[in-house]
Amino acid sequence: LVLIGGGGGSSGETTEIIPAGLRSFDLLELSRSACAITDMDSTIITGGMYSDFSASAKVARYNLQGHVENLHSMNEARMNHGCGSYSRWGRKVLIVAGGSGTYPIMLASTERLDIGDNGDHTWTTITPLPWIMSGPSSVSLDNKIVLKDAGKEILEFEDDKHEGGWKVVGNLQEQFQNERWRYQAMTVIRMDSNILDFCN
Repeated sequence: LVLIGGGGGSSGETTEIIPAGLRSFDLLELSRSACAITDMDSTIITGGMYSDFSASAKVARYNLQGHVENLHSMNEARMNHGCGSYSRWGRKVLIVAGGSGTYPIMLASTERLDIGDNGDHTWTTITPLPWIMSGPSSVSLDNKIVLKDAGKEILEFEDDKHEGGWKVVGNLQEQFQNERWRYQAMTVIRMDSNILDFCN
C-alpha cells in the first residue's frame, strides 16, 4: 500500500509505503485533489490542484522506484474528479470525468485516453456526464467504471463501438445533501466477505 500526495504541508509532493511507514519517492507535481488509476505495477496520477489552487491537466505514471513517464496532458485541467480504466481490444483505456477546473469552473466533461503501442497517448473529449459532478467517488470493476457523487444515482461508463457513454445503473436509498458528503469513499468487496455482517 502506497500513500500518494494529499493536502497539508509537503505531503502533496511525497509518497509513503504502508505499513512500513517509510518515505518512498518524491512526486514531480503536487497531487492534492488528483485522481489515481492503477495500471499493473504502476499508478497513473491525473490532474490535481497546484499551490495557487488552480487545476492541473498533467498526467504522469509512477512505480515504486519513482517517476516513469509523463503522458499527454488532459484537454481540460481538472481536480476533485473521477477516473478509472478498462481494457478494449487488448489496450488500456483511461477515463477521467467531472471534477472542477480553476475556480469557479465546474465540469461534466469526460475524456478518454487509449494507450497504444506506438506511444500515441492523446486524450479525446467524449460524451459528458449527465450532470456536473465535483468530488465524485469512482471505482473500476469488471472492465467497467462506476461513478457516484452526493446524489442518489450511480453511474456506469459503458463502452461501445464509438466513444462510450454514461448510464444510471442504480440508486441509493438515501441522498446526502450536506456539502461534505461530496467526497465519499467507495470500494469493492466480495459478496462472501465477513464485512457484510456489519451492513444493514
